[in-house]
Amino acid sequence: MRYRRVTYQYTISTRAESARSAVAVEPLSWRPSADLVESATEIRLVVELAGVAEDDIEILLFENAMVIQGRRDLPVSPADGVFRAAEIRHGPFRLELALPPTIDHRGVTASFDRGLLSVSLPRRDGG
Repeated sequence: MRYRRVTYQYTISTRAESARSAVAVEPLSWRPSADLVESATEIRLVVELAGVAEDDIEILLFENAMVIQGRRDLPVSPADGVFRAAEIRHGPFRLELALPPTIDHRGVTASFDRGLLSVSLPRRDGG
């Protein structure tokens, strides 16, 4: 798992393009399931990432947001295999979470156990 603290704001920008403009296509990604619990002292995020290797997870912490991204690769099916169901998401994933200004960025901790990523974001005193 890679963790980076970024000291600038996170923004998503969009712009209208004319009909003749080229369109950039991003790789399709999926959003993992997550639970978010807020208390007076912290925000705790638990993300379900079964089948994802810890080394394939990246956490980016911005001043106003956190982005968790990575990739889940599933075992390849046999060449003559026929899918009867295909419900497990795979490929790149991305989860974006806006953060309040009361987060103490120096105290953030993360752990990964049995397919669950837990991130604790402590609040500053008086937050």
